[in-house]
Amino acid sequence: MHFVSKVDGLDYVVVLDGLALSSWCLPDEVVSDVNIHASSEGLLSTDAAGRLVLAWDDSHDRSHLVAVDTLERERRYARFQLKPSLLDASGEALLRVMDLGAPSMLERLTLKAEPEGSRPLPFPEEEPVLLSTAWNAPRWSRPRCAGRAGLVATVGADGHALLADFRDFDAPRVVASARLWVPPTWDVRLTPFEDALGIVAHDVVHGTATVWRVSGRDVFERKELPALTMPTFATKDVLLTQVSADSLQRLSLHDGTSRTLRLPATGRETGLVPHGPGAPIASGDVTAFLPWHGESLFLFDADTDEPSEVSRLLPEDSRELRRFLLERVRLANEAARSTGTRFELKALDLTPKHHHYSVALSAHGGDGSLWARTVMGALQGMYSELVEQREGPWRLGSMSHPNISERHCPTTSADEVASILGRMDHHCFRLSSLTTIIDGLYERSLMSRWNTEAVEPPLTDDAARMLLQVFLTGLTSPSPVSLTQQVERWRQSPMPISELAARVPRLHPSHARAEPRLLDALARLAAVHLHARAGPLLEALAKDAHPDLLNNGRHGVLEVQRWWAGRHPGPERW
Repeated sequence: MHFVSKVDGLDYVVVLDGLALSSWCLPDEVVSDVNIHASSEGLLSTDAAGRLVLAWDDSHDRSHLVAVDTLERERRYARFQLKPSLLDASGEALLRVMDLGAPSMLERLTLKAEPEGSRPLPFPEEEPVLLSTAWNAPRWSRPRCAGRAGLVATVGADGHALLADFRDFDAPRVVASARLWVPPTWDVRLTPFEDALGIVAHDVVHGTATVWRVSGRDVFERKELPALTMPTFATKDVLLTQVSADSLQRLSLHDGTSRTLRLPATGRETGLVPHGPGAPIASGDVTAFLPWHGESLFLFDADTDEPSEVSRLLPEDSRELRRFLLERVRLANEAARSTGTRFELKALDLTPKHHHYSVALSAHGGDGSLWARTVMGALQGMYSELVEQREGPWRLGSMSHPNISERHCPTTSADEVASILGRMDHHCFRLSSLTTIIDGLYERSLMSRWNTEAVEPPLTDDAARMLLQVFLTGLTSPSPVSLTQQVERWRQSPMPISELAARVPRLHPSHARAEPRLLDALARLAAVHLHARAGPLLEALAKDAHPDLLNNGRHGVLEVQRWWAGRHPGPERW
């Protein structure tokens, strides 16, 4: 999240991400607070004067009211107290959308978070104008909210977008209303203007964007704009978009003319390479770019377009840790781009007294496919690396993983699994990281005692059997093993179940620490997809695996055995 504010003739660029809340007073002054952070679904809002900033940290569900120039706390709210809230135009009250998923009410609160009143959001009775990227695109289903100086913009799970002016809370004015039809692999950003709602729909997969500006029922639209990352409005008529790893464009939406802005090979202050997906930031004549590493801001001269780097002044002793984490996130996003999934560092919490740190990662959007989850599993696998190593003086305290809902994984064929294994080799992902994903999918979608719905398995029988062969062959060694050349042979001549069971004792115990639910995943695949013939393999997993693996997995395997036995009575087993 970011915005540009002008106070007493000075321009401030404010950024909120997983590293910190930072405020640059242009051209070269900066202050950062590493105790406030958020993913791209955090919130920033200001009063009409631009002097106060309300930041909602979605990692800790806590809001902070700070001064834009110093980031000194005006107020710090308790966790869960405000939920996503916005600062009103006066800076003396808060505005809270009651339910982002189905927004219908707006509540006004004092700065002490005491309710003063509420009123319905002023949705017009007439059918809103339709904004669609394609005639058959599904409706947008991930809520968004944005606000500035008393302007409140929302889009709910039904795709209904609204911009209303609440500077007079008792007499709100509708600025724009529309309904979005946007694929779930796209991302959406709202930008409120005085007399229009700016909407950017970013096609993550293809690297393009569609832009709408809605005022009343009047709609201006531009499609297929180049966009490596989410573009941003500089004005109602000008868009700043990153078009490649090392260049941006300021694009006139009306006549299509553009100025190309190029990033340097390295930053003068940090010495780091800025090339790669970052965050374009603009307002009026201010043009800036936050690179993927998050250590600095690049400012482009309004006359010459020359870039200059301004460091973010984050703690030097945790610099290598930040680099390690964000490099892994960057690589995960490259691997998952074809799915529309975005991974982010949601929070890096440092405890200097004990030199401990905690990490929170998040996943956003995407098609929910097995490949998206495979990339997620590889990112989760970073935990075992962080446990075993120290980054400078810092030691890992805890790590929360990104999550993709288990309820939306399409059934994956053997061809798709073979492709996934090839891509895992290409990206050097650990084979064992996939077992955690398999275990989670099957436990929560098929075997949960609370699940009463009929759910299709995430894999076909052929795909699952192939994965069993891959796991029981590739995980007999502690070192990475490429198995893609053997996959086609196994598909033509599957191993007999007796041979699969015979390989269980050879599973290497080193995988127990990184993937404690390895045996659980193998048992679930066997029980669901080998049907009544799974008995010998389940028996081997429960008794013949290495003790280090059984210490973690015996209970889970026995649970699966009981589940399997209940579905395959005695005479039909084995």
